[in-house]
Amino acid sequence: MMISPVPGLVNDYNTPSLDATIQFKRSSRKDEAGFHKEALRRGNSSARKSRYIADNSNFEKSLLWHKLCSSSQRVMYRRRAPRLYRRSKIAMKKVLVIPAIVLCCLALVPLQGQEKREFGSYKEMREFLGELFNQKKYAEAATLLESVLNRFPDNVLANTYNLALCRLYLGDAEKAIQALEEGHSRGFFYRIWDFVDERWDPVRTSPRFEAFLKTNQARIDEAQKNASLKIEAATPAGYDPARKYPLFIALHGGGESLADFKPAWTSPRLRSDFITVYVQSTQVAGMTGFHWQDAAVTRRDLEAAYKKILEQYPVDTGRVVIGGFSSGGFGSLLAAFEDFFPVRGFVVLCPEVPDTISDEKILAAKARGLRGTLLTTEADNRVDRQKTLMDSMEKLGLPAVFHLTPGIGHWYPQDFETRLDGALGRIFDTGKSE
Repeated sequence: MMISPVPGLVNDYNTPSLDATIQFKRSSRKDEAGFHKEALRRGNSSARKSRYIADNSNFEKSLLWHKLCSSSQRVMYRRRAPRLYRRSKIAMKKVLVIPAIVLCCLALVPLQGQEKREFGSYKEMREFLGELFNQKKYAEAATLLESVLNRFPDNVLANTYNLALCRLYLGDAEKAIQALEEGHSRGFFYRIWDFVDERWDPVRTSPRFEAFLKTNQARIDEAQKNASLKIEAATPAGYDPARKYPLFIALHGGGESLADFKPAWTSPRLRSDFITVYVQSTQVAGMTGFHWQDAAVTRRDLEAAYKKILEQYPVDTGRVVIGGFSSGGFGSLLAAFEDFFPVRGFVVLCPEVPDTISDEKILAAKARGLRGTLLTTEADNRVDRQKTLMDSMEKLGLPAVFHLTPGIGHWYPQDFETRLDGALGRIFDTGKSE
């Protein structure tokens, strides 16, 4: 993995002076110190030039003497003071060895901000990646994503997509496309709406990108051939097939599957009172996710699902509620206002609003007794359209409640279960309001 240099860092190591780095022990033996002075006095001119060091009894003197004296003087010194000679020789080895060790250690120390982090899980990696994105450190984010492509094979789709975004932000369009092609080479394909926003404008007219999109759509079309409707039901506590229960039909968000959606869309009242049926669309959005955006296919899927539900479960058809998140909210509003089957109420979270909900359809739904709740969040990019729909329902007298959770984006609020149960209460209790 290549690591980009840290700005301002030079290749030279500006190390401290030697005696500040390596602390030698001082000699306290008078005989060695005295002989050391005498040896220097009798030494050659090089040693005499350094005679000032003989006035002190520091052990460093033997080190400098060993460097300056001739070989014959060192032989004499070795015979007259073997202990001091050995210590001076050891010191010389330290001069050579210890700085070398220090330099090696410095070479192995990661540069600040470029350390190779170890992640215990994909979640940890994603959290750190999010920090890099928030700080606009796209080069570091790209390096990180390159390093984990093989470690997290189940997440190649997200990682190659985010890697492509990093490279786009860094101005490298060709490498951005290359990252997406890497995803294809590993057998993946991307979701139908992954490349519709303006972030991809720099590569929009690239022939290479156009070829990539064509290949991606071909893979979606192939997956669509094998898609089938899926239904999973959760019966209430103390379920008795001999009695009839209210029904809640829950629709996943765009790009989700039942496995993604079921844990999120639940509440105490659903678990205790309702037969809750989770329906997975036949409309392929990506590798493992589906959507509800095609109105005609959504009608076909939901009418088929409703028929199967009635065949298998004891449903009170006068108490049917439908709801879902995002694209599932779109499908739920279609079913409620287009009258796919009898619906008493709807509960939608951050929905895309169908363009087909006219004033006439709102009035017809009001006449059927439809009631509903629209939950959304402050940073959802469809808030204006959602408010427009709510204004129309209020103007025409259809009972509905709008609630906006501040401070979060297109996702579930922390009090979602409470909000969901409150919405169910309002649908079946005409005297209850928010």
